[in-house]
Formats: sequence, structure tokens, C-alpha cells
Amino acid sequence: LLLAAGAYGLVLATWNRRPLWAGAIAASLVAGGFSLHEAELAAPTLRQGPEWMRQLRGCTLLAKPTTGPVRLVSWTVDEGEGLSEGVDSILDIRPDIVILSGTRDRELGAKIQQALNGEVKFIPDGDGMLAAVRGSFQYCGGENDEWHLDLPAKAGGSAGVMVGFPHVTDVGVVPLMVARMDKPQGVLDWPAWSQRVVDGATQSSAAAQTIGSRKMVLMTSLGAPSTALALSSPLTSAGLASAGIGPNWPAELAGFPFWTQHNVDQIWTGSGWHVQSSKVLAVQGQVRGPVALDLVPNLSP
Repeated sequence: LLLAAGAYGLVLATWNRRPLWAGAIAASLVAGGFSLHEAELAAPTLRQGPEWMRQLRGCTLLAKPTTGPVRLVSWTVDEGEGLSEGVDSILDIRPDIVILSGTRDRELGAKIQQALNGEVKFIPDGDGMLAAVRGSFQYCGGENDEWHLDLPAKAGGSAGVMVGFPHVTDVGVVPLMVARMDKPQGVLDWPAWSQRVVDGATQSSAAAQTIGSRKMVLMTSLGAPSTALALSSPLTSAGLASAGIGPNWPAELAGFPFWTQHNVDQIWTGSGWHVQSSKVLAVQGQVRGPVALDLVPNLSP
């Protein structure tokens, strides 16, 4: 919007033969472009995760290869208007794995479970999270079928990583990580919050590298687009790549439809996956749109 306003002002000043105004606006546009450009960052050093992560590495590396495409959906929701209709839109495309962040609605979970004929998990921390698979979550050498890692969060906040091995019926196992970042607590918290998100992305990347990133799928909401180098650099160092999903926020502004700007709900994949297609679903009454991704096994060595 600022770029469009600046370009309009430049054309208007030129048309009215106001060289000083035209020069000032042009200089401002150039300076703004340079100020938004990030310099290349050195690849961060990722530390090995705790012992339980290293124990999961075998289940990741030795998981039976998937035999077909997998459809994943990730959505950060606002409770209230549009939520039920959005879930209907998601179920219409027949997903295999669904992650809803921001809800504890048991009835909604039962609806998804019945439609997928599979298993649903609820993560109670923070604003809640629902994880569902067209199949079941697999165990890894013990009695657990989900594992958790705390991420940096301010007192009263919540952030963490869930690791699981959802088995999609007739397809195979998808090693999955879901990272939930802490939220800012007011404008004054923005600088500290941004550092918490960077630290959370780095710790999530280290976890993916420790567990094994080749077959890994990471679903997360970073609060910033995938082009933010401070967040993407550690994920890339861990062997993950952005799935390249289009912008899904803000779908609405003050209750009115708006031009989506950023892909804040993201999916990152290891080299064992090939992105077949991706799209953002339109949902009325919600600030973010659900992101859907079709993955197929990468047969190249």
C-alpha cells in the first residue's frame, strides 16, 4: 500500500511539474527499498537436541516410505464466526493431516475425526491446538505417540514443539513437527517477542536436524513471512525448505475482505518430499486462510 501511494505521489508530482516533490518521493522510495532489504546472514550453528530426540531419529530414518501423495492443511483460527464453515471447506478437499491452532473445541475435533476416519489429538497449552490424521499416530519404541519441547515464551505465554509420526491409511508414515511460537504481549513487548520467535525457530531447526530432517514436515506459524532471513536461515541450515505457499494473512481487516500480504502459516519440508501443489482456502470471518499442501515422495537420490 505504501509503494502504491508513493508511486501515485511520484506520478502526480511529475504531472504537475513539481521536480522537488518528485525527487523527494523518488528518493524516499529508493531509501525505503534499501532499508527493507536484509543482508545475507551467516548460517547459524545448530546444537544437538536432548537424548529423547536422538532416540526418535531411528523412527524417522527407518519409517516406511510413503507410497503416494499426502495432503496437509494448517490453519491458525479465531474462535467464532467462520470457524465451522472453514472446517467444512477443509474437509471438502479430503485432507490426510490437519493442524488447527487456536482451538480446544472438542465437538470440532469429533467432526474432523469422523470425516477423516482417523485419530485426533488435543494440545491444551496456550490457545490450544488440534492435530488430526486420516489414520493413527504411531509409537516409537515405547508408550508415547507424541513428544514435546518447550520454546522461549514470556511469563504467562506458551510456545512449544510437538513431534509425532502420523500414519496415513494406505499411504505411510509422515514424520511431523508442529511448532507454536509465543505471542507478543503488547507493543512494548515487540522487540523481545521478535527475539523469542528467532530463538524458537532456531531451536525448532536444531530439533529437526537432530531427529532427521530428510523425511520431516514442519508446520508452523512464525508471525513473519518465510522470506525473513533471521527465521528461514536456521530452518534452511537444518535441511528444510519452504513449501512456497502463498500469502494467507490478513484475509480480513476490521471485518472487511483484505488483500493478503504474508504467508505467516508455513510448511517446511525435507529433501525427501516434492511439493506437488499448494493453495490458500478462502474463509469468511477469519483473519487467516487455511493453507493446503500436496506432497509426494521425492524419488531422486
